[in-house]
Formats: sequence, C-alpha cells, structure tokens
Amino acid sequence: MVRTMQVSQFNPDGSIEYTKIGENLIEADEYPTVYYAYSFPPPGLLVGRGRQDELTFEAWCLIDRERMKKFAPGDKQGMRIGPSSTRPFCQMLAKIAHSYAVAELGYDSFEHSLTPFIRGFQFDGEPQWIGGCPAGETAPNTRLHEIGWEVVAIGGTFYATVVVRLFCFLGTPSYQIVVGKLTRALDSLPFLKQPPYKIDIKEPVLLPEMTLVTQVLRGSVS
Repeated sequence: MVRTMQVSQFNPDGSIEYTKIGENLIEADEYPTVYYAYSFPPPGLLVGRGRQDELTFEAWCLIDRERMKKFAPGDKQGMRIGPSSTRPFCQMLAKIAHSYAVAELGYDSFEHSLTPFIRGFQFDGEPQWIGGCPAGETAPNTRLHEIGWEVVAIGGTFYATVVVRLFCFLGTPSYQIVVGKLTRALDSLPFLKQPPYKIDIKEPVLLPEMTLVTQVLRGSVS
C-alpha cells in the first residue's frame, strides 16, 4: 500500500505535517527502496552535555527518488513510508550494544544501565547514553555492519561503550552507545579498545540510484 501525502505545515521544531491525499495498492517489488535512520550528536555523557540542554539531530533517509516520483509527482507531495520514532530506534541500538558488550567483556564487567530502557520501562536519558560517533566512518564501503567496543574515561569513571554502524554499504551514520560503568579492573582487560569487527558483503548489493534526504529536528529523542 502506498499512501500519498501533501505537505500542509512546517513546524518550528523542524517537523512537517501532512494531509493524506490518496492510496494505491501495489506489488512489493514496485515499492520504492527506502532506508530510514537518524544522525545523532555524541552521547551527552561523553561530551558534557546536560539532560536539559537543547538537542539537535537529523532524520536521515535514503530514497529511490525516481520511483517515488511515480506515486508522488506533484509539488510538496510525498509518500508515507511508515511511522518513525527515535525511541524504538534507540532501543534497537541499545539492544545490539548491550548484548555485544556482555559477549565481549562479560556479564559482570559493567553496570547494566540500559536494560530498563531495552525492556520498555521508564527511562529519561536516551541522549545521554546513545548518540552518534564523530570519529566513525560515513562513506559507503563493502561492509554490511561494523561493531566494536571501547573503554572511555569520564571524570575519573570508566565506562564501557560500543560503536555500531549498520548497513555500511549505504554510507550510513555511526553510533556510540554507553552501556554502563565498568566494574571490571582495567588491568584485567586485554586492551581498552576493540577495533570494529567488520562483516563484509560477499556479493555486491544491486540498488537503484539513491538520494539522501535529511531533516534537522530539535528537542527530545524520546
């Protein structure tokens, strides 16, 4: 199902409101290729950003513009590609990072700060723990995913962090997730940083020409 929308209002926080103008039932292979993600600033804990400080981030979307024009040819028209929310996206990153840290460092090696968030309980601090990785690669490459870990010192406290990049071949953003305070002695670790484990693509992924569309957003990522 393709739902065609018309832009009706631009809001001060960067969000856009739409009015539904039509629906078309199509085959799955006719649907325009879309990849939707977010580009975040670094986790607040790593850069000294307070919980109440203004947060600016981006909606990050790759689209098959030519095929999309078939369904939304008019000015300020677009397609509804599905609901989007930063909270489940951050929960996904938290799950990946937490499970990887447990596997690499050990279950009792760090405080499990993100488990309430992962399990859907009240959690008022995603931007403090989950964010972008400024040092991460952004150019497309031949890899599917990359993941590694690093111990970071913050004000005399050592934290376990995980760096994740998904679908690298699309030129996607990198993320750094603070999974918790390190409880394991530093001298018991073989090293303080594990370079990213790289999962390569064995065969080229055939994609249409994709266009990057970004939108600046402000406020909470909840």
